[in-house]
Amino acid sequence: MTRITQRTIASLEATGAVQFIRDESLRGFGIKVTARGKASYFVEKRVKGGRVVRKSIGDVDLMALGDARDEARETLLQLSRGVDVARLPPPTPPVENSLQAVFDRYLVTRVNLKVSTKRQYREVLTNCFSDWMPRGIDAISKDMVAQRYTKLKDDGKSDAYIKIALRTLKAILNSSGLIVNPVKLFMSESGVTTNASARARFLRSHEIQKLMGITQNPDGTPSLFGELIFFYLLTGCRLNEALGLKKTDYSAMDGTITFRDTKNRKDHRVEPRRVCRRLISVSYAAMASVSRAA
Repeated sequence: MTRITQRTIASLEATGAVQFIRDESLRGFGIKVTARGKASYFVEKRVKGGRVVRKSIGDVDLMALGDARDEARETLLQLSRGVDVARLPPPTPPVENSLQAVFDRYLVTRVNLKVSTKRQYREVLTNCFSDWMPRGIDAISKDMVAQRYTKLKDDGKSDAYIKIALRTLKAILNSSGLIVNPVKLFMSESGVTTNASARARFLRSHEIQKLMGITQNPDGTPSLFGELIFFYLLTGCRLNEALGLKKTDYSAMDGTITFRDTKNRKDHRVEPRRVCRRLISVSYAAMASVSRAA
C-alpha cells in the first residue's frame, strides 16, 4: 500500500499480470493496471451489512487524480450508508429539450393529428421559427416572441398566418411542461390573441356562382354540378370530407347529411336546405365523377 501521486501514475507499466495499487491516505481508493498496462481508478469497500463492492471510476489517462479522489470519497460515503453502487440503475440520459426535439415528441404523442395538420405545423415552424429549432426551449423568452411577431408582420405575413404560427408554437411549448410559456406571456402582456378574426360578411350564392364561373340551366338555376359545388361550399366541409361523402351518408328520413373522418375524428351532421336535399338524393354519380377527377 502506498500514497498514490502523479509520480506513481507516471511509473505505471505493463507487467504481464493484473496489478492493484491501493492508496494509503484514502482507504478504498486505488488504481487497477491490466496485464497490458491499461490503468483505471477504482473504489472498493464492503457495503454496510453486505458484500464487498469494487467499482471503476475512470481512465487514468482521461481523469485527473484530484477528481478521481473526490469521486471516490462520494462513492465510499454511499457504500458506508448501505448503498450498493454496483447495482444502481444507469443514470437516465438527459431529455433533449431543443425546440426541434420537443416538436418531434409532440408529433409522436398527438396520435390523433392528421397528416395534413402535421404537414402544416412543419411548414409553419420552417417558415417562422427555423432558426429557433436547435435552441433549447428554456432559451426562448417573451421578448424573443415579441421580436419575432414584429418581424413576421414586417415581412408581410398576414395576421391570420401569424396567429397560426403563435398558436402552433404555444401548443408545442405547452406540451413540454414549461412552467411559464413565453408565447402565453407575450400574448397576455401585449393583448395579441390567436383567435381567428371574424369575417366582415359572407359571399352570397350569386356572388359565389359568378366567382366560380358555375354554369346554369336554361331557366337560370344552377346546374347539377353547380348545386354540388354550392353544397360543398355552403356546408363548410373540407376537401377530403367532400370527396369522401357517400350516398349512404344521406338520410332520406330526416334529410340530414353526415360527414365522416373529420379533422376532430368525430362525425359531423348537418341538415341541408331543400335544394341540397334534392341534390343529395340524385347526385351520387356526380360526386363520384368529381372524386375521380380529383
